[in-house]
Amino acid sequence: MIDFFLRLLEIVLGSALTFGAAALAYKANVKTKQMDIDASRESKIAELAKDVSSLKNTVADLQGTVDDSKQSIADLKELIIELKSALQQAFASIDLLSSRVEKHNGVIERTFTNERDIAVIKQKESEQDRRLEHLEQKA
Repeated sequence: MIDFFLRLLEIVLGSALTFGAAALAYKANVKTKQMDIDASRESKIAELAKDVSSLKNTVADLQGTVDDSKQSIADLKELIIELKSALQQAFASIDLLSSRVEKHNGVIERTFTNERDIAVIKQKESEQDRRLEHLEQKA
């Protein structure tokens, strides 16, 4: 899911860069047509040079933003890998604890059964003692 969003971010930033460059190229093209009509051709060329310089700066800024985004994406991917590893370790610990709980529950069940059996044996022993005393009193 995160890979999808990261890829989407790359596409959006790439599209923004392309759109910005296309928009600035269109603006430069319109200015070129105006220079043919305008009598002050030299001033328009200087203006266009400033626009091109501005465009270069804008593209450089956008490239920096894209590079920063790529680094952030790489950092996020690394963090995701670390989180996956931590989750796998946590699941392994949970599995180990689950097996220990099952063993403990087995011991508890056997202890309960043994205590029940001991109570039955004590009751039978008590009955045997009473019978024995009864027989001794008759004899």
